[in-house]
Amino acid sequence: SVAPRLVLLQLQLQLQLPTQYNIMRIIRGLGLFLATLFLLGTALLLFLSILTGGTETSILRRFYWLETDCSRFPGAPVDTRCRWTNYGICSVSDGKNTDCTHASAAFPFSPSRNFHSNENLPSAFVDHANYYYYTSRIGYGFALVGLAFLVFSWIPFIALIVAKGASAASTGIFWALYALAIIFIVIAVALWTACYARGRSKFRDAGFSADLGTKAMATSWATVFLILFNIPFIAGAFAKWGGFKNRKYKNTNNYDAYDLENENNQVGVGAGTG
Repeated sequence: SVAPRLVLLQLQLQLQLPTQYNIMRIIRGLGLFLATLFLLGTALLLFLSILTGGTETSILRRFYWLETDCSRFPGAPVDTRCRWTNYGICSVSDGKNTDCTHASAAFPFSPSRNFHSNENLPSAFVDHANYYYYTSRIGYGFALVGLAFLVFSWIPFIALIVAKGASAASTGIFWALYALAIIFIVIAVALWTACYARGRSKFRDAGFSADLGTKAMATSWATVFLILFNIPFIAGAFAKWGGFKNRKYKNTNNYDAYDLENENNQVGVGAGTG
């Protein structure tokens, strides 16, 4: 008869739904955890990039943008190998930054201005001094702005975690801030890379040994990768899993519902034809 089959179908659906619902909750919880982890990781990597060369007593003493031999430049503050960081020029000892000038934040990479002399410098640093000066400083400024937008985006994201859901307004605010952070961070890293990679090439073309700071470059580009890689995880965290919420089945356990209308019709049709 129709009634027993319908009751059996309803019982089957009630047994299946909690399992499916819990699986979706686990998936969404994992996505939220990864999104949070990557969001914090992005901020940490960017912070390390901004602080490149900021201290001589921590891991940052191994971070620098460009290293070359400064012994042939009379005006250089270092008479051996020297490194450019975001905060000054350092000498090198056992692969670490030492005796840094620590002139100021956003210290420019512009040898002709840094050394107050053009003697023995490759001509590119004299003819295009402004390019290196402004590219390195603007990159630092864009990184700071990108970090600010990234931190501000935490506010609606934390609200999502606390409220276990996000409104359309908070979702829109988050994506606007996150998009601005992406724009400024990508531009900052691109400027840093263009400036110091070109500077290394000019030093080498003039017969000087020169190397990029692998840790600083890797950290900055890892920031770009992580902020873009995190987009689908954040989208999943903000998703409402509408496939479960649009169904009409309700019970006292507050599970999302199935619409049994189609199943009822199929059972009725089967009974009628039988």
